[in-house]
Amino acid sequence: MKIAISPTEEERNLLALLQSKGVKVSAPCGGCGHCGRCKVLLDGKPVLACQTEIEKEVVVEVPEGSIRTGTMETTGRMEGRDGVFAVDIGTTTVAVCLTERGKAVDVITFDNPQLPYGADVLSRIKSAKEKGVESLRRPLLKEIKRAMDELCGKYGCISKRVYVCGNTTMLHIFWGEDVSTLGVYPYTPVFLSERKGTIAEMECEVISLPGISAYVGADIVAGISVCPKPSKGKILYVDLGTNAEIALVGDDITVTSAAAGPCFEAGNISCGMPATDGAITSFSLDGERSVSYLGTRPVGLCGTGLIDVIGQLVKHNIIDKTGYLIRENGYPIANNVILTQKDVREFQTAKSAVRSAIEVLLSERKTAHEEIEKVYLSGGFSTMINTESVIQCGLLPAAFTGKIVAIGNGALAGTVAFSSDEKSCAQIARAARYVDLGGRPEFSAAFIKNIDFIGG
Repeated sequence: MKIAISPTEEERNLLALLQSKGVKVSAPCGGCGHCGRCKVLLDGKPVLACQTEIEKEVVVEVPEGSIRTGTMETTGRMEGRDGVFAVDIGTTTVAVCLTERGKAVDVITFDNPQLPYGADVLSRIKSAKEKGVESLRRPLLKEIKRAMDELCGKYGCISKRVYVCGNTTMLHIFWGEDVSTLGVYPYTPVFLSERKGTIAEMECEVISLPGISAYVGADIVAGISVCPKPSKGKILYVDLGTNAEIALVGDDITVTSAAAGPCFEAGNISCGMPATDGAITSFSLDGERSVSYLGTRPVGLCGTGLIDVIGQLVKHNIIDKTGYLIRENGYPIANNVILTQKDVREFQTAKSAVRSAIEVLLSERKTAHEEIEKVYLSGGFSTMINTESVIQCGLLPAAFTGKIVAIGNGALAGTVAFSSDEKSCAQIARAARYVDLGGRPEFSAAFIKNIDFIGG
């Protein structure tokens, strides 16, 4: 998208000017210049819109895809006129799927309009307390309804019912409930069970899926529901979102969560961007150097590209085991796309949180790596992920080699399935036991150990 934009008497900040024109530019850090997600091209050069002031009319090129098609398989056709929707409200991304008889017809995804209020659930809770929950709720409902209307218009149907999943904070905001108790110990939710009702903006019946705890929500319940059951051992379900949620499933279900931040979706990464036009999706230094990207030219790194770059630089000793990047001015990946030392540190923190949470969860259930039959990686970007890089960068242990299956947006797939069979998710939510990692010395010890790129 190219747009000509001019300063006004009151405003010269490029991000604010773009947003005032309805251009959906992400800014998870609230315009502080930390996340790198508001990168645009100004006179052919990448700049952060939030850090750029303009004095005259300029032409800005904004990467396409603020509204983009999801990765799950869709039929692209519909027979009836009853519009049944499945909605996954992620902290970073929202997916709205038109369904028919438990199958996905079409999907629209877009950045969560709450991103200006912060990249994680704690910052959203803080904003809701300061500004009121409706300030976060209204833009979310508006964008969901817009996506629903677009799909109804495309397929000639009428909204009849909406099934919604998300983490516990997102569902509280969706229903307009107080979120203040979710941010302070003992982290008490207003509700966790399945909820049915009407919301004026939706103009139809609304059903939200059940959750497990304040920090393991309906999204992971939905994801577990579509994973094949293990034959003898156990499976791991890992949702690589802003709040990474992990489930160990066997004869019973044990779950936990870890604050990974938006790193796996390339948030807080200087050259980070969503998996849209211009995103580098894969990278290799094995043999001839290769870079793969979406669109006509590389602009930044999406989550899969980041994991590939880190894995390759560790493998080729350009990043040492402590995370030190030997290139003082950063490592050049493509024109104007540079991985910095700060980016590496951001990644180390996120991958250590996830790896350590997995280790504590396995230890809690006295489960050896060898007992894990499959590891299901979920997340909107996960279908493009290189599982070798996942091991190389230390996100998952080497013992899981050959066992990792990337399933894309498991939460949305589970919600689509729930739209035709409402029983399975309730059973999972009742059966699951939550393990709180807060204050656990074994998690702290594992986190320190896993900060390094130790492999294995």
